[in-house]
Amino acid sequence: MISWDIETSGLDRNHDLITVLGLYDPDAGLSTVLRFVDHTEDGALKYVDNLEELITQLVETFDAADCLVGMNTLTFDLPFVQKQFSIPPTTVAQWALKTFDILEMSRRVLGRTFSLDLLLQTNDFTALKIASGKDAVEFARNGEWDKLAEYCLSDCVLTHQVHSRKTLVLPEGYHYRAKHNRPTSPTRQMLLDLSNLPAVRIAHQKTISAY
Repeated sequence: MISWDIETSGLDRNHDLITVLGLYDPDAGLSTVLRFVDHTEDGALKYVDNLEELITQLVETFDAADCLVGMNTLTFDLPFVQKQFSIPPTTVAQWALKTFDILEMSRRVLGRTFSLDLLLQTNDFTALKIASGKDAVEFARNGEWDKLAEYCLSDCVLTHQVHSRKTLVLPEGYHYRAKHNRPTSPTRQMLLDLSNLPAVRIAHQKTISAY
């Protein structure tokens, strides 16, 4: 089960770049971050010269994986990777079929969303996120590659731990409650049995049509 996550220079997959991609699978001894960008002479971000080699490594890793896990992977990360790295839709669809994305499943099947930090807090994890997506953008702009890699990989580790739980308490995040005019306190919670895979597969099947 490979947990993965990307950091980007912005939210627009048509124009912004993928700066790093983390891969984590403790059973296979996999713990690495692929860096796809560097700076031009004037300080702008550009893709590295060996980009195609890194993309090949990524595709081979994903193709060989039995299971891929992530947070918001099916809505954000996979479409971003497909667009920026020109991955064939059929390949991405195969990755989506073996993806376990708790947030996407919850959004589509249960109608609730939440941040990774809120999910961690609700389930009494001792470790929380060490930075934010906005911080990651600044790390890349400033060339703080070690900080960027550490943040990306830490999110992969936390996401792997979340998806390894047998049960999870799913919170209902603030933004979803506000959008649907629901009370913001207390947060409503739902117990999820992660052995209930049919519900997860339904979420994935509905998502594939987007690719």
